[in-house]
Amino acid sequence: MRRNIVLFLTLALLMAGTTFATAPIVQQRTSFNVNPQSPSIGEMDEIVWSEDFEGDVSDWTQTSPDVQQNYWFTDDYMAANGVNAWRCADYGYGDPATGGYADDWLQFMVSPVIDMSAATSASLTFNFMANLESGNWDGANVWVFYGNDPGSLTKVIATPTAPAYSDANAEAFHIWFGALLPAYPVWSGDGFATQPWMTNFVAASFDLSAYVGYSNVHVVFGFSSDTAWNSGNDTAMTGFIVDDIDVTVDGNTVWADDADGNNIGGPATFETGAAAAGLPVLPFQVEIATCPVAYQPAPSPTMVAGVFADIDQPFSHYLEGPEFNLADLNPGESYWMDLQFNSDIEYANQFPDEFVWRPEIWNPTTNGWVAVATTGNYVYVGGNGSVWELFSESGFTYDWDMSEYAGMDGVRTRIYFSAPAVARTMTHHLIDDMTVEKMSLQHDISTVLDMSYPTSVGTDVYGKITLTNNAPNDETGFMAVWDLGGLVYPVYPAGPYSLNAGETLDLWIDDPTSPEIGYWVPTAGGLVPISAYHLLAGDEIPTNDAYAVEVDVLADDMFEVGTDSRNFFGSLSAGHLINEGPTVHIDPTDINSDYFDVDGTFDFSELRMNGFFHSAAGGAPANCSMDFLVYAGGTVPGAVIYQGTYNFTEAVGYTGGTQAVLDVSAAPALQGFSGDFWVEARLTTPGTNGYMQPFPYQTGPNDNQETQFYTYADAMAGTFNANY
Repeated sequence: MRRNIVLFLTLALLMAGTTFATAPIVQQRTSFNVNPQSPSIGEMDEIVWSEDFEGDVSDWTQTSPDVQQNYWFTDDYMAANGVNAWRCADYGYGDPATGGYADDWLQFMVSPVIDMSAATSASLTFNFMANLESGNWDGANVWVFYGNDPGSLTKVIATPTAPAYSDANAEAFHIWFGALLPAYPVWSGDGFATQPWMTNFVAASFDLSAYVGYSNVHVVFGFSSDTAWNSGNDTAMTGFIVDDIDVTVDGNTVWADDADGNNIGGPATFETGAAAAGLPVLPFQVEIATCPVAYQPAPSPTMVAGVFADIDQPFSHYLEGPEFNLADLNPGESYWMDLQFNSDIEYANQFPDEFVWRPEIWNPTTNGWVAVATTGNYVYVGGNGSVWELFSESGFTYDWDMSEYAGMDGVRTRIYFSAPAVARTMTHHLIDDMTVEKMSLQHDISTVLDMSYPTSVGTDVYGKITLTNNAPNDETGFMAVWDLGGLVYPVYPAGPYSLNAGETLDLWIDDPTSPEIGYWVPTAGGLVPISAYHLLAGDEIPTNDAYAVEVDVLADDMFEVGTDSRNFFGSLSAGHLINEGPTVHIDPTDINSDYFDVDGTFDFSELRMNGFFHSAAGGAPANCSMDFLVYAGGTVPGAVIYQGTYNFTEAVGYTGGTQAVLDVSAAPALQGFSGDFWVEARLTTPGTNGYMQPFPYQTGPNDNQETQFYTYADAMAGTFNANY
């Protein structure tokens, strides 16, 4: 069978400052809550830890990466040759057997001075491994400090002959150096597949001839980590390892070090933190003090923690609390963190050049400070209008689930605050009454609705409703229904239903106008709201009782295939730099084997993408472009079989529901197509310092290495568009 196919992408994009990668997720204030599991404070049963900053607070300590130790050392963990290699890591972070790294590192290993004043050529070779956070966040690279005056050296990032840097602008270096350089390219873990240097030593080479003629030249190995996602989140991230360093000038080795005691030219020196960035060391900015008069009474009511003044210098400072233990949880129980806050932080929609704050937890199992969040690692920006309010009741859309730390001894919490490298306005960010509370849940059933492809006029569409009993009690005698554009219908098979604790139940939507059971047959095209929900009396978390999608019904001669909110729900999100993009694997027979048979062929007519665009100036700049790439199928993307460009211009301000439509009806490679394939949506011309990021952070993992994520949410309405 041969069918005309429209391939849809529903992608939410945010365009402004620099790039995002898989870890950090910017959270600003919005008007809706998308977390289906978070309880209200009124449902909490027991406070298991609290801090109001009154009385003795001597067990809280101030720390800062401005002055950080040197983490470069010789280690026998991995070596390209011999026994040891130079490594930037610490066994106190991540897996104790392999070590790792924390947030906010800036670490330079600096060669002795090399005189190239009379040279005609110079080069650098070494072997390295770098298992780091994916994308333009953390990164490793090589710098050159050069000049004739040792007190006034120019600092640049050298360009490798091989292998090329994998990411064009690492946020970690940008945080420390700001606009010193136009970009900060690095090696990290980004790409379709695992980069070779993540698991094996790779030979690197640099042509240093650009620096001949200078009498003071230093070759510098650099590593930096950003404000979120470290080896405490992922113990596979073991840092930067360098071996067999060799610098030659006019063919003669002038500096070499193999980490096994063999050295030519003298030992390396080390620069770290603020000193390495040429910044002054600030006094600690996160402290415990009397609440300013303008914001009294505080909830506690006198003493508060936080930042009490605006500092026009980038910094990341922490206030770390004492250890406490969290007991094991019984079925139906969970731990949640909350706090009162009062803040006038200016949010300029130019992340990462924003103030960043969050509570963090020391995980004694993975040995790392990690952000407290519901589904991942979150970065919070922006204030709340200088009023005291509970975070759980504010406009931020995520509450802090701490259940994963149940049964752990030696848990700690800290207040994290980071200021940007550019001027932003604030006078205070205050925190009070931090708590960890236990909720005992007795009755809760959640609903998920999964709609199939294709959804076209006259086509049998099936929708699977999955009910899950999340509480410790069995439930009996309840009903479930589905809603089609405001009309409520029963589901199949008919209720009432019973569901034991911890079990799931699959039901199906049923169109009463169709003779077939368990299907919906659309009669008209357009966007159709569909939801499913149960009717269990006494359910304690009503926000997860219903699940809604918005289905785009096509004409009766058009069909769609792909993946979106009808198939995925609730995972991490990601963003991508210029010439990067989320990539999804599509196998039509896996999506709907009843409709897409193995021997069928497709004629693709259009590639579409529903998008959400924004830039620092408001709206996407003129003459932006998005490339659609179709790759051959398989376990990893194959060869590119089609690439096409869609050009667009967006109006100023947030604009949701924009649809990019690329006509591919004349593309021979996409006519008579069969089998599985991969599709990438790539922002190719985003304007100055452009990036794309999902919003509002509802995504599903998509690529073969799970290093990128595909997003599908319509940010303006907070609903789901069923297109891809």
